[in-house]
Amino acid sequence: TTTTTINTPALNDQSNPSQDAVADKSERNTITMATSKFIKGPDLKRFMDKRLKLHLNGNRRLIGTLRGYDAYLNVVLEEAEQADDEKYIGRIVIRGNSIVQFETLERK
Repeated sequence: TTTTTINTPALNDQSNPSQDAVADKSERNTITMATSKFIKGPDLKRFMDKRLKLHLNGNRRLIGTLRGYDAYLNVVLEEAEQADDEKYIGRIVIRGNSIVQFETLERK
């Protein structure tokens, strides 16, 4: 993680003499926030609008067109169907922690 320091002007309230003493010692207050430059989601851009076969936990398999995803690997499949019996599902959102493997069914 990286640390970001933000300097803010000290409050100078004339009605509170102790606040004046604090402002005399330090003209600026410092707020420190921790941020991470490594927080990123999965890079699935190259699979967008492609037919995929997803292997899910519980030995389940789905085939569909990838329409969206997020940082948690939750995916949206369109025209989805079960791979085993080709039962049509339609549009479905699949939670990322249930996905075991992605397999592309298209070249380029």
